[in-house]
Amino acid sequence: MSAVRKKSQKPGLELIVEELRDQNRVLSEQLREMERIQKIREERREREYRMKYLSFINCIADPVFIYDAITYKFLHCNEAAVDNYGYTKEEIMVMTPFDLHRPEEFENVRENIDKRIVRWGGTYSHFTKDRRERIVEITATDIYFDGKPAWMSVVQDITDRTQMEEELHQYRFQLEEMVNERAIEVLLANKKLKQEVLERKKAELAILDSEKKLRNIIEKSRDGIILVDEHGSIIQWNRGQETIYGTKYAMVVGKKIWDVQFQHEPKSQRNEENHKNIEKIWVNFYQTGLNPFKNDLHVSRIERPDGNLRDVQQSYFTIVTDNGVMMACTTRDITEKLLMERQLTQSQKMEAMGTLAGGIAHDFNNILGGIIGYTDLALRKADNDSQLKKYLEQVLTASRRATDLVKQILTFSHSEDTEKKEPVQLSLIVKEALKLLRSTLPETIEIISKIEAKDCFILANPTQFHQVIMNLCTNAVHAMSEQGGIMEVKLTEENIEDPVYKGIKPGPHMRLTVSDTGCGIKQELIDKIFDPFFTTKKPGEGTGMGLAVVHGIVESHHGHISVFSKEGQGTTFSILVPIIVDVIHKQEKQEQDIPRGNERIMLVEDDAYLVEAEKKMLEELGYSVTALTSTVQAFEIFQKLPDRFDIIITDYAMPKMTGLQMIRKIRSINPDIPVIICTGYIKAVQQQKITPLGNSEIIMKPIELSYIAHAIRRLLEGKN
Repeated sequence: MSAVRKKSQKPGLELIVEELRDQNRVLSEQLREMERIQKIREERREREYRMKYLSFINCIADPVFIYDAITYKFLHCNEAAVDNYGYTKEEIMVMTPFDLHRPEEFENVRENIDKRIVRWGGTYSHFTKDRRERIVEITATDIYFDGKPAWMSVVQDITDRTQMEEELHQYRFQLEEMVNERAIEVLLANKKLKQEVLERKKAELAILDSEKKLRNIIEKSRDGIILVDEHGSIIQWNRGQETIYGTKYAMVVGKKIWDVQFQHEPKSQRNEENHKNIEKIWVNFYQTGLNPFKNDLHVSRIERPDGNLRDVQQSYFTIVTDNGVMMACTTRDITEKLLMERQLTQSQKMEAMGTLAGGIAHDFNNILGGIIGYTDLALRKADNDSQLKKYLEQVLTASRRATDLVKQILTFSHSEDTEKKEPVQLSLIVKEALKLLRSTLPETIEIISKIEAKDCFILANPTQFHQVIMNLCTNAVHAMSEQGGIMEVKLTEENIEDPVYKGIKPGPHMRLTVSDTGCGIKQELIDKIFDPFFTTKKPGEGTGMGLAVVHGIVESHHGHISVFSKEGQGTTFSILVPIIVDVIHKQEKQEQDIPRGNERIMLVEDDAYLVEAEKKMLEELGYSVTALTSTVQAFEIFQKLPDRFDIIITDYAMPKMTGLQMIRKIRSINPDIPVIICTGYIKAVQQQKITPLGNSEIIMKPIELSYIAHAIRRLLEGKN
C-alpha cells in the first residue's frame, strides 16, 4: 500500500517542479528586461550629462583641455581652445599638453600631472599653431571622461596683462625721473583662489564627482559666470559674479535676467524705456532662439548696490537642451585694466611734455648765451658812471633770471638729479615758488607769506621740495578757484622734545604750513587723500598723484606731513622736516678781475649766432680764437695741425659727432690738451663719465665771460 501511495505522488511533484521552472524562466526574462531598461536609462543619463558637461566647458571663455591621465593624449577641448591656438579640433586630438609647452617646461608639467597638483604655480609658455608665444596660468582637476581617468585644464592667457604691466612699470619709472616723483608702485592685487582637492569617490560615483568638481571650478573662477534657464530665470550666479556685481546669489536666483541687468544699470540710465528695451532683447531671444549678442565681447558699465561703478567685459553663449535654449554669460572686471591704459596714456603725454620742455630750454640757452655774451662785451666798453652801463647791467640781471627759468625747465624735463640731497635754505625755495605762483593767480586769491625761519638749513633735494611747495599751493588755489580766498604760507622753526609722529626724532625742525580758506575736505576722504590716483577733481583736472608724491618726498626726507580740514572752511597742510645744525655757509664770491691770456683756442658750437658771440668774448680777453660750427670739420683741422691749439672749447650736443666723441678722438692724438665742454644738460654729460678724461671742466650754458675766463686759466695753468 505504501508503494502504491509513492507511485501516485510522483506525477504531482514533477508538475510542481515544471511550474517552478516556468516561473524561474519568467523571472529571469523579467530581470534581464529590467537590466536592459536600467542600462538604457544609464546610457541616456550619461549622454545627457556629457552634453551638458561639454556645453558648460564650451561656454567658458578661456581654453579648456581634457587629456588622458595615463597617455596624456587630448580627449576633448572647447571652442576657445580652437580659436586661441589656431589648431583644428582634429589636430588637437592627436596632440598632448607637451606639444604646447617649451621643452624646458616638460619636466615641471609632467610633475604637476603625476602629483595631481590642482593649482599650477607660476606662469607657463604656450605656443599657438603659428608659433606665437603666449604667457598662461593653468588650473587643473582630475575627472572621469568616457569612463577613463583624465585631467581637465583651464588655461588663462595673461600675455596682454603681463605686457601692459611691464609697459606701465617702465613708463612709471620714466615719469618718476622726469617729473621728480617718487616711485609709486601700483599694487595690483591678484588674489589666487585656492581650491581644495575633493576626495575621490567610488567608481560608480565618478560622473557625479566630476560634475561636482566642474561646479567647483565655475564657483572659484575669478570671472563671473551666469546661467539663465529656458524661461529667462537665473539659475547660476557664481562667486566671481557676486564679487563683480556686489550682489549675492540668494538675491538674484530665480529672478529674470532682464530685471537684474536693469537693477545694475548706472542710475542715470535707469528709466522705464531702457528697462523695456532690455526686456525686449531677451524676450526676442527666447522666441527666436537667436543669440542677439552674436558671441561677441561686450564692454559696458554697471553700478553696484554700494554705488561703485565698474567696467565689465561680457560674452554670451547659447546652450541647447531638450527643453529649449539656455544662455550662459561670462563676466570679467576690466576696471583696473582700463585705468592702467589711461595711466599709460598719461605717462606718454608727460614724457612728450618733458622732451618738448628740454628742447625749448636747449634753444633758449643758446639765445641767452648770445645775449649775455654781447652784454658782457658791451659792459666792458661802457664808461663806469654812464647811464648805458646801468642799462646793460639791468639786461644782464634779466638774462640771469631767464637762466634760472631755464634751469627750472630743465629740471622738469628730467635733466637734473632728483635723488641728490644737499644743505638747502628752505626759505629761499618757498620764496621762489611763491614768486612763480603770484603771476598765475587770479585777483580773487590773495597770498600771505610769513617766513620766520630764514637762516635755517635742511638736508634735501631742492627740486623735490620745490615740487612739494608747488603741489600744496596748487591744491590750495584749486580749492578756492570758485569763491576766491586767502592762501597763507608759513615757515617757522620748532624744537621737538617729545615726538608724537612716526619717524620724527627730538631736535630742531622746520614747520612748513600751507593754509587756504577754500571748500575743505570731507572727513570720510581725509584718510584717502595721500593714496595714489585718488582725486576729487573732475576728469582732466588732475591725476590724483600730487599728494601721493608729496607724501613720498616728505617721508624720504625723514619728515612728517599732516592735514586738518573742515568742510566749507578750508584746509591746512603741515610739514615737519629736521634742521641741519652744523652747516658751512658758502661765502659769496668776491668780485674778481677777469683774467686774460694770449693762447690759441679752438671754439666749436653749432649755433652760428652763439659761436660768433663767444668768439668775440674770448678775443676781447686777448685769445686767438678759431671758431667752427662742425665737430667733424674741427677734428679734421686738429688732425692736420695738432700743435696749433692750446685748449679746446666745445658744445656737448653737436650734430653728426657729439662734442665728447670729438674730444676722445682729439685726445687720441694729444692726450694732454685741456678741454671745456659747454652744455645745458649737466646730467647727460655726467652719464658719459667725463671725469676720467682728466684736465677738463664742464660749464653750464648760458656762458658768462667771467666764469669761462677763470676756467680757461685754471686748465692752462694746471697744464703748464
